[in-house]
Amino acid sequence: MNEPNPLPVLLALLGRVCDVLRKQGIQFGLAGGIPADLYRGEPRSTGDIDLVVAIDEENVAKAKEIIGYLGYSAAVATEAMLQGDTRFRRKAKRSRPQIVIGRHPEKPYGIDLLLLSLPWARDALRRAQSNLIRITGIGQVPCLTVEDLIISKLFAIKNNSERRYKKSDISDVALMLENNPGVDLNYLSDSMEKLELVLPKGVEQEADPLLSRLSRRNRRRNRGIDY
Repeated sequence: MNEPNPLPVLLALLGRVCDVLRKQGIQFGLAGGIPADLYRGEPRSTGDIDLVVAIDEENVAKAKEIIGYLGYSAAVATEAMLQGDTRFRRKAKRSRPQIVIGRHPEKPYGIDLLLLSLPWARDALRRAQSNLIRITGIGQVPCLTVEDLIISKLFAIKNNSERRYKKSDISDVALMLENNPGVDLNYLSDSMEKLELVLPKGVEQEADPLLSRLSRRNRRRNRGIDY
């Protein structure tokens, strides 16, 4: 694989996060924009570092502790909050925690720790341990496979109302499929069926026939999907 080339500040932050997680003995897999650059075949900017971590919803305090140790303020994003359900704020806060978000007003990049409560995360984390990329100054870093990164994007598009029409997410999916002809279609289709995911309409029309058929079937089953 070619090495990603994020900005030096982003790279230094990633090195710090990896060091902390390793010292804590927490298994992790790099997600988000850095591996997406590899799989897309062309770079784009990213505002944070995303990592799937071996922390479940019962141990959110551990994820918040890590974020605090890195010098960031921690906030928990629950399932209902990510879906945009803010009608009942207390109920939304009590739903399943899925991401611990680290932000600092004076730091250019954030840190998102994706928890095992995300339905796709456990399999993705397991597979990432044998999918290593070498990053200058850091060494080998476990990274989500292209299939799991696509699944994570499709899940976010479906379940996060703010990302449903985000052009960069849709572009990521399209380019990752286009630039990775060896993608494991069976694994991808099985995951899409289990999670009831669809490809965005523009992507669906150009995708492999297996994925297109499955996407259209899932779309018919869930008539609330309109993207």
